[in-house]
Amino acid sequence: LTLLDYRLYGYNYLKRSVKDILPRWGQVIDLRYVNSPFQEEVIGDQKVAQGVLYLPGILRHQSIKLKGGWMVQEPEDYILSNMVSMPRGYQPLRSKKFFRASVDYVFPILYPDLRIGPVFYFKRLRGNLFYDYGRGRDIYSVSNGDVDWFDDDFLSMGMELTTDFHFAQIMFPINSGIRLIYLPDENKTKTEFVFSIDLDRF
Repeated sequence: LTLLDYRLYGYNYLKRSVKDILPRWGQVIDLRYVNSPFQEEVIGDQKVAQGVLYLPGILRHQSIKLKGGWMVQEPEDYILSNMVSMPRGYQPLRSKKFFRASVDYVFPILYPDLRIGPVFYFKRLRGNLFYDYGRGRDIYSVSNGDVDWFDDDFLSMGMELTTDFHFAQIMFPINSGIRLIYLPDENKTKTEFVFSIDLDRF
């Protein structure tokens, strides 16, 4: 199968200071269209629109991140994986329609500026409070060989505690830590490991 992914991506950021975690003001728009022009009778297409809005927090160097995403696809014999991610704590799924909205409040906690030889430089300890909501329509499910389509809502909330550091004098900052997630619909708590590398600074 041959898939073509057409994408229009644009952003506008207010330049960050050294202590800013996210931009104090900014916008992102991401439009995508995926299809299989040589196997249209096998795979349909998927349309995706996502956006991000950055706002300043209550105190300096704190940020609010608002994100929304919408996806619709018209499958044929096969259905594509959703290109709009699930709320944190849920496994990916496939559906004909999906909407997600999230809000993050990101804030610094401590700046230790601790160096351990040439190997580690601990720059910052940060926190994040988040709330995610997702709504899926015509979700694809297979049970005992039978295909089922159903609708469902997904809700999660929680916090992240991570540290920004440099390893082995690599110029790109690394962020890692833990994420604590509460799923109110299931009355369940989950813990995940967080790891990312910030390439936006360069």
